[in-house]
Amino acid sequence: ATLPIGYADGVRRGLSDNAEVLIRGRRYPMVGTVSMDNVTVDLGPAPSEPHGLRGAQAILLGRDGGETILAEDWARRLGTINYEVSCAISARVPRAYPGGAI
Repeated sequence: ATLPIGYADGVRRGLSDNAEVLIRGRRYPMVGTVSMDNVTVDLGPAPSEPHGLRGAQAILLGRDGGETILAEDWARRLGTINYEVSCAISARVPRAYPGGAI
């Protein structure tokens, strides 16, 4: 699957083949190189759901079901600190805050 987010949005190229996303509560690996405007996710051989995962929400940082990906997780993979990860997310990315406005 191709997700419309890339290094112009703050997904560092160091996460190429080195991160995961959450879709419907499951972890899927990012594969290939993070490009300016997209990343590729390996959904495996064949989704078990009737219509696959088309249109499903992908979570890069946050919680989905019982799984969570934190800025600290990306920071460890990148050899940096969580604040650098958080500050790198560009204004192109919509924000959602628990209990707050979107």
